[in-house]
Amino acid sequence: MFPKELWKFVLPFLDLDSILNGVRLLDNGAKEEAEDYVKSRVFYMLPKYKGEDKNSGVKYLSEEERGQVKLTIDNGRFLLGGQPFTSGMPNESSPQMQVAHLFAVDVKGNFFVYTKGMGGSNGSLKVHHSSILAGADVICAGFIAIKNGKLLYISNCSGHYQPQVDGLMKAISLMVEKGVVLSNDFEVKYEAPGKLRPTTYKAKAFIDGTPAVLQNLLLK
Repeated sequence: MFPKELWKFVLPFLDLDSILNGVRLLDNGAKEEAEDYVKSRVFYMLPKYKGEDKNSGVKYLSEEERGQVKLTIDNGRFLLGGQPFTSGMPNESSPQMQVAHLFAVDVKGNFFVYTKGMGGSNGSLKVHHSSILAGADVICAGFIAIKNGKLLYISNCSGHYQPQVDGLMKAISLMVEKGVVLSNDFEVKYEAPGKLRPTTYKAKAFIDGTPAVLQNLLLK
């Protein structure tokens, strides 16, 4: 068996499939290390984007600005400033941005949304997923579409963070804890590693199609 003392140092360099195989096959000590790693894993901004706020004209929100774009979830409905939230900017040229906002979930499980034109935005500055948390680590990031507080779809499409399936599942689990019903009423757009376009699933079908070991670890 792979020694527990070495396993914990190897984990950050393995792909998710290898880690999940470790959960299934390794002895108890290493298995616990793998389980804890998957449950606590976050995604960092790719190093090539470091300094983009100073060198590339990318907007980074201040803590005060971030507080203005923090979503809450009450009985399964998404609120911004206490009111049902609707995402998208109708005048955007991108069809996606007409209905969706960028979103990020911080390491404490808080949801934030942002797009050009929101508070703190500057038309001369670029807006990326890193803008929301000022480059800090995320549980997940991507695009989210909401209408009158009701979730329409969520994705993990973020070039800056490239969250994997476990990050997307953690975001869904956090929503379910707050009353979002895990059914086929909303969609999941999942972009697999190395793919340029996401695949769209009904939410329950997406979860049912993930490895059972991952469901057991991440869904409460």
